[in-house]
Amino acid sequence: MSPAINYVKDLVAEGYVGRVLSATMIGCAPNWGATIDRAYQADRVNGANLLTITGGHTVDALCHCLGEFRELSAFAVSQRDRIPLAETGEMVAKTVPDQVAVSGIAGSGAVVSFQVRGGVTRGTHFLFEIHGEEGDLVLAPTTRNSMQRQTLVLKGARGAGAALAELPVPGKYRWVPEGVPAEDPYNVAQLYSKLGQSIREGKPVSPGFDAAVTRHRLLDMIMRASETGRKQVA
Repeated sequence: MSPAINYVKDLVAEGYVGRVLSATMIGCAPNWGATIDRAYQADRVNGANLLTITGGHTVDALCHCLGEFRELSAFAVSQRDRIPLAETGEMVAKTVPDQVAVSGIAGSGAVVSFQVRGGVTRGTHFLFEIHGEEGDLVLAPTTRNSMQRQTLVLKGARGAGAALAELPVPGKYRWVPEGVPAEDPYNVAQLYSKLGQSIREGKPVSPGFDAAVTRHRLLDMIMRASETGRKQVA
């Protein structure tokens, strides 16, 4: 997870917002628009699509901070049955969703709204808001990269009438030297730093296989909720 996401998790756990009442997360996948750049991603059997990639990364951050979904309803919608390849214009069958919307209860009872919007190139590219009895946290992007590949800006406020103010991420959440370039190089370096620490100390690597199983069970819940029209309970 990015430093900002880890900081949000700790702030929530330490009671910055008090009891979490509600949360909203919006993610976007601009490449899932009028064309597709990789034919294999159009086939659900291959397992690489808007829900599993963009959706999986963003909802993983939500659950990392608030806890797993206890129950949910969802729409995973494909608005095109066929789609042209970006380079050639060849039409290919598309059996994967290009829009995902989830509503549910997560963690200790927070009402959560989660959405991934395919083909969006303008407007809000990423947003994560957490509202509690005592305060609020808002996580916003600095670029139009994927959530896990960019620097995120965190703002917070506590108490009645207080305005949101930036909350700088403490240095303890940075595990690599200052000279490492931002965005993709930084986030990959952070991951390798934790991997190296796990190897040196003989501890399990996190995230590991168990975390992947947990996340894919959630993605399966989302698809079942959409296909059956029924609320799913974990």
